[in-house]
Amino acid sequence: MANSVETGSVSFGRYLKIIREKQGISLETVADAICVSVRQLRWIEAEDHQRLPGEVYVKGILRAYALEVGVDPDDIAERYRLHRLAYDDSLKRESQILAAGKKAFPRSLLALAVLGLVMALSLYAYTALENRVPADTGSDLHEPSRLAADNQEREKGVFQRQAQEKLKDSHRSYAPADAGLQMLSIDALSEVTLNIQIDDQPYKKYRLDPNDHMELAARDGFHVLISDAAGVRLSLNGRPVELYSEPGRSIDISLPERNELRQHGH
Repeated sequence: MANSVETGSVSFGRYLKIIREKQGISLETVADAICVSVRQLRWIEAEDHQRLPGEVYVKGILRAYALEVGVDPDDIAERYRLHRLAYDDSLKRESQILAAGKKAFPRSLLALAVLGLVMALSLYAYTALENRVPADTGSDLHEPSRLAADNQEREKGVFQRQAQEKLKDSHRSYAPADAGLQMLSIDALSEVTLNIQIDDQPYKKYRLDPNDHMELAARDGFHVLISDAAGVRLSLNGRPVELYSEPGRSIDISLPERNELRQHGH
């Protein structure tokens, strides 16, 4: 590719952003071209996995984005895969740390309970001893008992705050975002020509060789004209699309299908 920028081996969103800005293309222009919201493209450029939708949808958006700015879509997909693996690994390590903290929590609770019992017994013994001392010895004898009680209250406060923080951490979750897209996957079995309309956008022509693969995203759906029904395999949202036509014949299909499938002979 003509666009070559030093951006790190696994950066995908920031890499696309640099290429886009270098060409003077606005984010809104890319969003309109590939029928994706500007907000989702911002999440991609920020590489925000917590807000991004499922992996299949993200790869489809990335491939469309890459084609729009002249970047190899396979390279972008691989960058995303590696980046996602690193992100999932960090979540796994965080989960292990939280699990270890949960195991240590009962031991800390037991130790604190023993400490509280020891302090209570000490306070009881000191109070009993104090009651044996004549009343006219002065008020200074009461000071140690007040200090012990204050220390015990502070210990309880620290423990309660620690327990609340651990409870908050253990209930943290990551809510996946809803992509709201139609994803079309295309695999070429032989040389084939396709004219594809995404939503109400103009048709685009694609010439594919055997083993070529491409993925497209749409808000509402696709209108696909195929030169040879036997030369291509389609999947919509991960489900195979049946092409009811003889080999060597063209086909005209809307996806999702709305009962207007038409076939044409050469």
